[in-house]
Parts: sequence; structure tokens; C-alpha cells
Amino acid sequence: MLVPALSLFPSPVNEVTVKDFLSDVINDDEVAGRRKSARFMSWAPGNTSGLNSMQYRYKLDEKNAYSGSSLRMYLNGLDETSAASGLSSKLREEGRIGLGLLINRKIRERYMLLVKHDSDIRLRDLYAREISLLTDRVNVLKRNADLAMKQMNLILESERGIEAARAEIIDLEKSMSHSLRKVSLLSHGGGEGTNFSINYTGMVSVAGIEKKMERIMERALVLADNIYHKKAMNELHVTKDTYEFELSRERRYFNYVEFSLDRNNKYGGVLDRDLRGSLEFAFTLPHVTSGNIELNSRQSAYIVKESEVRFFARNLKLDIGNRIDDLKVLLEKYKTMSDSESVKKGRHYIRILSKSDGSDPLLLIDLYGHILKHDIAVEKVRLSVFTAYLDMLDLSGMLVKQPVMNFLSEKDEHL
Repeated sequence: MLVPALSLFPSPVNEVTVKDFLSDVINDDEVAGRRKSARFMSWAPGNTSGLNSMQYRYKLDEKNAYSGSSLRMYLNGLDETSAASGLSSKLREEGRIGLGLLINRKIRERYMLLVKHDSDIRLRDLYAREISLLTDRVNVLKRNADLAMKQMNLILESERGIEAARAEIIDLEKSMSHSLRKVSLLSHGGGEGTNFSINYTGMVSVAGIEKKMERIMERALVLADNIYHKKAMNELHVTKDTYEFELSRERRYFNYVEFSLDRNNKYGGVLDRDLRGSLEFAFTLPHVTSGNIELNSRQSAYIVKESEVRFFARNLKLDIGNRIDDLKVLLEKYKTMSDSESVKKGRHYIRILSKSDGSDPLLLIDLYGHILKHDIAVEKVRLSVFTAYLDMLDLSGMLVKQPVMNFLSEKDEHL
């Protein structure tokens, strides 16, 4: 079953947790509509076994009196019923896979909203700290008139930095507002982002992602449960079953059987009206058919599709491996930047200067500024890590593999 066993989301008030927001994907309007369609397809009746159609004919004479009737039954070809049943089964599976793909896309959208909003908050706070730090720098430089004249380029540089940081904050707050409005709308809150917040308690860290990757990698490369691979395989089965169904239709050698009743009223008398019955059979001569072109086309389509699916599976596995490698590189990059020697030295010098009297405030501010710019760069890499992490989970079909997990939780939490 492709539909995740997700819990119902409670009516939002002012705050939504990461788990509840992800779980609520099952209540998405588009998902709900597709689920109804998938249920209908699973309940829809199949073909009548052995029979293609039936006709009942009622005959009237010139006086509009009953003169006879007949029942004609058109029969299916050899194996046509089983071929039709197989094709119907694959078409129903197509609906279920379509639902799984839709849930995969919708839940990925929610994951990205959460990750981007969290990063926007972090970057906004860092840029706000940069504005405060650069403002202190300008004030220190302006405090001494002689110094201010000599260091006018530093003052102008700091003011340009303040303006740039404010511009970044404006863009980030716009993005945050849009994200909250979208989260509120998806949480059935009417799309009003005001006084609406996301609770990120228990969210996975970059180190947590690295640990999860050790368990995820092997499972990610297994295509049997991959929703994209399932779609490709089912398309192949539909192509094959369509060919076999058309082939079985060409085997309608026993075309129809008809049972007829006719009144014998040769002399027009009232008593001379006995019924006569007849049984008629119709056969189609084998190898005399106009459907060979269509059948050949179907068989050719299956051969081509089989080759395409093999190519797709090979490339899918390769792409998943590449996404895993990309994520490993970003994890290593984040780790290297987080362990930066220059930042460690900067923090060490700040501790020393903070304890000594008469230390140069500009030096302290510049050291803080160096660390702050580094933190901003690290946060941008952190966002890249989460984006690559979700891209890999999406491509590997992990987002909807059973049991459905909350991949943003530090713990192994089910949705």
C-alpha cells in the first residue's frame, strides 16, 4: 500500500510542529481527491468472464404483432478475460502509484518550506548581529575626530555593510512571511501567516544527518521500493498487458452464438402459430485479420519500453549514488568550515582581549566581524546540506517508503 499511515493534524492555533505539519500532507486537498479516485478504481467492477457483450432482439411483423426474438452473445477471445483482468490490475496500480508520487511531491514541498524558513530565521538573526556590530564600529570610529578623518574609508565601508545587511534582512523577512503564509494555508489556517509560528524543537542537526546517512545509504539504493522505479516498471507492465490484451482480442475465433425463436404463421391462421427455435454459431477464420499492424506496433512499443526502463533504472541508481556523493561532500565541507582554525584562533584572541584592560575595541569588533561572516557562510552551507539531503531522499523514494519517517527529527520518528 502506497498511502502512508499518517496521523490526522489538529486544528492549528498559533503554532505548528514539524511532525504535525508533515503528517498533515494526507489531508491536502489534492491528495484527498486522488485518494478518492484510487479507491474508486480499486472498487470498480471488471469485465464479465468470457462474455464481451449481449444483444436481445425483439421482432414485429407488419401488423406490429410479435413474430420472434433472439439472444446473441459475443464471446471473448482465448485468454481475453485473463488479459483484461491483468491490464485492469496494472491500471489500478497506476492510480495507486500516482497517489504515492503526489504524496512524495507534496511532502517534499513541506520539507523544503520548513528547512528554508528555519535557515531564513538563522540568517536574519546573523545579519541583525552584523548590523549591531558594524554600528558599534562606526560609533567607535566617530568617537575620535582625528581617527574618524583618517579612517573615513572604514566608516564608509561599515555603513555600506550595514546597508547590505539591511537589504538581506528585508529579503529574508519577505521570504519568511511567504513561508509562514504557505504553511498556514497548508495547515488549513486560511493562509494568514500573522501570529503563526513553527516549532522546530527536536530538529535534526547536520551531525544528525551524517549519522542517519549511515543507515539510509543502503536502503536508498534499493530500487524495489522506489516510487519512481515502481512507476517505470508499472508502465512497462501496462505496455506488455495492452499488447497481450490486443493479441487475445485477435483470437476471437468463436465470435458469437445466437439463439432465435420465430413464429410460423404461413397461412395467417390464428391456430397455426407454433414457435420454431434455431441456434447459430459464428466463427472467425484464423490468420485472416486486419489487426496485424496494430499488434506489431504494440509489440514494438513493449520492446522499446523494456529498453527504456532498463536505461531508466540504471540512471536512477547512478543519480541516487551521485546525490549521496554530493551530500557527503557538503557534509565534509560543513565539518571543515565548522572546525575552522582561524575562527578558533579568533575566539581565543577575543577571550584574551576581553580580560585585558585597555584593549583596542576596534580589534575586538573586527574579530567578532570575522567570526560573524564565517557563521553566515556556514549557515548557507548548512542550508545546502539540508537541500541535498532532501533531494537524495526524494530521488531514492525514501520520503514515502513504509514506514514513513520524519527525516527532520533528530530521533527515528514515524509520521
